[in-house]
Amino acid sequence: MTSDLSAARIEGALRGRWGRPLRFFEEVASTNSEALEWAEGGAPEGAAVVADHQSAGRGRLGRTWLSEPGAILPLSVVLRPRLPPDRFGVLSAAAGVATAEAIAEVSGLSCRLKWPNDVTISGRKVAGILLESRMGTGGAPVVVCGIGINVRWTKLPEELGGRATSLALEGSKVDRAALTGSLLLALEKACGRLDDESGSAEIIERATALSEVLGQAVEARVGGVLVSGVALSLTEAGGLVLDTAEGRRVLDAGEIEKLRPA
Repeated sequence: MTSDLSAARIEGALRGRWGRPLRFFEEVASTNSEALEWAEGGAPEGAAVVADHQSAGRGRLGRTWLSEPGAILPLSVVLRPRLPPDRFGVLSAAAGVATAEAIAEVSGLSCRLKWPNDVTISGRKVAGILLESRMGTGGAPVVVCGIGINVRWTKLPEELGGRATSLALEGSKVDRAALTGSLLLALEKACGRLDDESGSAEIIERATALSEVLGQAVEARVGGVLVSGVALSLTEAGGLVLDTAEGRRVLDAGEIEKLRPA
């Protein structure tokens, strides 16, 4: 499979400030690990790590992000949020909105968001987001936003059992360098005003419009406990409000295992 990614191709596709500086690898274990180390060394907000192939990418809850050489776009961006840690959930919402909108712009495909951090097409996962944080110099937090998009996969692993898809499987041939440029610009715009109350509210509004979860009866696993209810809304910090048999409950983290029309 001929590669459509290189440092020169990505730099030629950049349309904003983010992605400058850029570190590109033909192969790396984890773009998030590289970005975290770079961030701890002083990398500015918007610095990006991109790889043609990621051999040991991480997903949420310690999962491995499966990868086939040349088939995925693995990208990690350094964030330096001016938000209290209890509002970091809005970063996940912003990354989800940016990813969905960038995919739509480049591919023409309509994406939805599955709380807290999956991007889907027709109910199947096409991209995942992983936020990891560290305490930086002076006690200020630094966050790395890792995004993996299934771009060119034509045959997904059997263990994914129809739960995932790719842009190629959905009928769209996408250049990964162009998608990188679109994604970095979308992230820059989505994250640029999160410290402002109106900016965060706009992101939650956009995430709400893209949600495939709201209005659905869901089962969410939270710390090993299964919670059932109807997903009502997102909080201003990106949490999920559930109407359960015991009353309303706000989930700040968790994993939705099942959803169906309420």
